[in-house]
Amino acid sequence: MAKSISLSVAAWCVCLSQAGHARSTDFPPEQSLPSGQDGDVIVVIGERLPGSVDTDAMPLEVLDVDRIRAFGASNLADLLEQIESKTKSDAGRLNQGPVLLVNGRRLSGAADFAALPPEAILRIEIYPEKVALEQGFSAGQRVVNVVLQKTFSATTAEIRAVGSTANAFGDQFADASLFQINGDSRVNISARFAHNSGILAGERGIFVRREIPLSVRGVITGFSGQEIDPTLSALAGKIITMVEVPVNGRSLADFAAATTQIDSALHDRRTIIPTSENFGINASIARPIGRETNFSVSFGSSFSTTRDMLGLSPVKLLIAPMTTALPFSGPVSLTKVFDPALSAKGSGKTANVGLALTGKLGAWTWSTDVKWIKSANSYQAKRGIDALELQRLVNQGTDPLVTNTDIPTLSNDSSRYVSGLLSYETIVGGALFDLPAGQLGTKFQVGGDWEDSSGYSRVDGDSSAVSLSRRRLGVAATIELPITSRERDVLSKLGDLSMTVRVANRWISDVGRLPNWTISFNWSPLPQLNIASTWIDQKEAPTLLQLGAPTQVAPQRVVYDFVRKDTVLASVISGGNSNLQSEQRRDFRLQVNWKPITNAELNLFVVYVNIRASNSSVSAPLFTEAVENSLPGLVVRDVNGRIISIDQRNFNSAIERSEQLSWSVNYSSPRGSQPSSGSWSFVFNHRLRLRDERTLRNGLPVLDYLNGAAFSFRGGIPRHEIESELALSQGGKGIRLSGIWRAGSKIIDENYVATTARSGLNFSPTLNLNFRAYIDLGQLSKNLKLMTWFKSTRLTLKVNNFLNNVMKVRDADQRTPLSYQRGYLDPYGRTLEISLRKQF
Repeated sequence: MAKSISLSVAAWCVCLSQAGHARSTDFPPEQSLPSGQDGDVIVVIGERLPGSVDTDAMPLEVLDVDRIRAFGASNLADLLEQIESKTKSDAGRLNQGPVLLVNGRRLSGAADFAALPPEAILRIEIYPEKVALEQGFSAGQRVVNVVLQKTFSATTAEIRAVGSTANAFGDQFADASLFQINGDSRVNISARFAHNSGILAGERGIFVRREIPLSVRGVITGFSGQEIDPTLSALAGKIITMVEVPVNGRSLADFAAATTQIDSALHDRRTIIPTSENFGINASIARPIGRETNFSVSFGSSFSTTRDMLGLSPVKLLIAPMTTALPFSGPVSLTKVFDPALSAKGSGKTANVGLALTGKLGAWTWSTDVKWIKSANSYQAKRGIDALELQRLVNQGTDPLVTNTDIPTLSNDSSRYVSGLLSYETIVGGALFDLPAGQLGTKFQVGGDWEDSSGYSRVDGDSSAVSLSRRRLGVAATIELPITSRERDVLSKLGDLSMTVRVANRWISDVGRLPNWTISFNWSPLPQLNIASTWIDQKEAPTLLQLGAPTQVAPQRVVYDFVRKDTVLASVISGGNSNLQSEQRRDFRLQVNWKPITNAELNLFVVYVNIRASNSSVSAPLFTEAVENSLPGLVVRDVNGRIISIDQRNFNSAIERSEQLSWSVNYSSPRGSQPSSGSWSFVFNHRLRLRDERTLRNGLPVLDYLNGAAFSFRGGIPRHEIESELALSQGGKGIRLSGIWRAGSKIIDENYVATTARSGLNFSPTLNLNFRAYIDLGQLSKNLKLMTWFKSTRLTLKVNNFLNNVMKVRDADQRTPLSYQRGYLDPYGRTLEISLRKQF
């Protein structure tokens, strides 16, 4: 790109040279670029830095070798997690991560690089959302470009152990990877195993209150809560309405001597965190083909299993008077726990293959990628005892107290879901012609995919099956129009102003046409100041999984009943909803980036986001009385008004509106003139939510999540949220302190109208602090033999939530409902993680 001197790069060079800080170096292309001071942007006059993204936009931040290694990360995934505050965008959808590029190119398989050692990285460039738009991605994502070392070869192994200070919890992880890099040629293989031991409710002090205590032997209660037997009461010297079946004997005297108590061992049958295992392997190969084309292929596979204990299922039987089993003169009830306990097991398998080609045709760049993904997931749940059949057997004379009798059980619930996806995309980009303020850049995309899914489910003996397929074809065009330019002296007093327009159309076989458009203005009135505004109008179809996922019923889930102000055990239904419609979304974002000091890594960001969506596909919110009335039929109650089941399958909400304003400060600096002196960095971000509300159905009241509506299990949405982190590193050692504070929220009953006597739940503010420290053992040891053995060996300690702070939930009477006990809100509590990493 001899002519492609980036306007923004040139402007930056002028600014730096005026400040006496610019570097102009002409290095041979086969050599690695030297790293400057922390965060410096090294500019090569007349050409783009090797590995950079094909864009005129300047990075928001550049992390060089020293700063990357100062994080003490185990791999790229760990590093991206630590710099999340720099890479996440307030403009995108929730939990939407950044776009990841390697050497300025798309990946055939992003998962292959999760285990990439930080030692293999030359620098990391973080670009604004405008660049994601240019690269054909969502305008609500930042871009992270990982530039690799020219040559690198290493085998890395790591083992980790995680434990909770609340005891009874432990995870084990093992990772291994092999990476070899030689210019544009790469080979990498990585594998990971993870084991989660799970957490039982009893291990967190959670005990479900029941009207009748649980007992393996059984508990006798009088008919309709009345006295069991006058003779028994006379023998006991008091009226007996409940008694546990004695260990030995069945006479009235034996029952009179028995006491009713809860067998504590029975509480260890319900998990709040299931046991799980996961194993995955990924590999990729990249090779140049000729001088201008690069080829890469990747594949991966993973296997996972989960085991969940769903609690005990006691059976209540009516026992006729004077049976051979019991000596009572009148009818009584027997509540007894039988094996097997309720449990569920799930398994999943995935396989993927990716192929990518990138190259140049003159001044134009092009890329083509093809991906194939196949996954299969199965689920099976034991439903416990068939109470009706057991009652029939008891009526025929079967002794209900004999534990070795064949007990009839209900058929298991089960489901299986298989999906396959084959997709392709081709992107061609370059400059059409030259304008007074710069080149008119364009990018054209065409792609499509074939997706199939099938599944079946068996719930309570009823079977259903679903088979869906979808074909997609999409085309898009992006135009980058420069309007003013300081470099070319075109209305230079206005600074640099450009406009980016992207128009896309997708045709989906089962939905129809989905048009999307995005308009973005990027204005830099001063070299250190950038203002960007973006309008997005897009229509999204529900996924096949949202439409056709098999129905699953999880029995005996702990649920808070807002109507009765009580915690109950109910069945929770999940799965797909074939009636889901496409979502219409309109977003507006205004972002200001300011670098007030030219030769210092101090960045200030202010972002305003306004989102309006209709027909959004959402999961059922928390069922307060107002929500239950708005969505009839999703909550089922028995004749006594108790919740039996809750349907949490996705549905379309009518209107969703949200506004938020956030500002952040990002500062980093070396602690001395030499790289060995170390560095320190500081990040502060404050998010203020101005509006967050949803209308479930047209004509229904608006749910205001900032003022009393229930957004999720954790209450409403906090209006204020503050994140901050401080990191220090020097000589193979480093520490990092990070934290997040969220304001409290509340749920107000009575259709969320504030009254004098409010009822509902109050959720306290929370502060979660995390600590991380690492040390290079090779540098620590002064013994030559130990230094050799410990070379490239790192020991890391992490303490998450070291204050052991957990949200507190109180009702109107200042009591904590059972479903909001500490163990449910944060089963892990304070956790300690120790890892040992060795590189060969």
